Amino acid sequence: APFGKTPADTLTQKYLQEEKEIGEYKIRVYRNQRTWNHSVLQIFKNDVMVFSDEDYYFEIVETGRYAAEHEDFVIEDLTKAGKDISRYGETDLVVYSWTGGVHGAQSVHIFSIGSTFRVTYASKGDVGSWSRFEDLNSDGILEFIAIDKNFEYWHTGYADSPFVEVVLAYKGGTYRFAT
Repeated sequence: APFGKTPADTLTQKYLQEEKEIGEYKIRVYRNQRTWNHSVLQIFKNDVMVFSDEDYYFEIVETGRYAAEHEDFVIEDLTKAGKDISRYGETDLVVYSWTGGVHGAQSVHIFSIGSTFRVTYASKGDVGSWSRFEDLNSDGILEFIAIDKNFEYWHTGYADSPFVEVVLAYKGGTYRFAT
């Protein structure tokens, strides 16, 4: 967990923030209201846990874009939980996480939750809160536009930092740099 060990009482009904059922999968997000810096994501298939992670905040994506403040959401139905966003015949789930802090890192997890569970993509760092999914080439498969924040604060303050969009396309069972 980002700020120390997640308290044991986080995984109780009292702190269950969100629960979704999609087919044979159950997705739970717990958020410890007492500490505000502990959140747990759990994914179960037929009541067997297949994935668990801890972070500051998790959001099951119901729109095409994630933002830490709900009024920043763009209302789209592109990545609604349970859709096949890769168009390979399996149900997908998109979950964003936030590490907290003023310029805390946002990460994205994309799961295939069809006949078999697998992690399709997990960002290895900050993808920026302006990251989104779009069908850029009109082929019916969503590309992931990530914001590369590697130059954050590079010779400047945050507001003037260069944030570059990087396009990832679904190829070979995962998201890779688009050519």
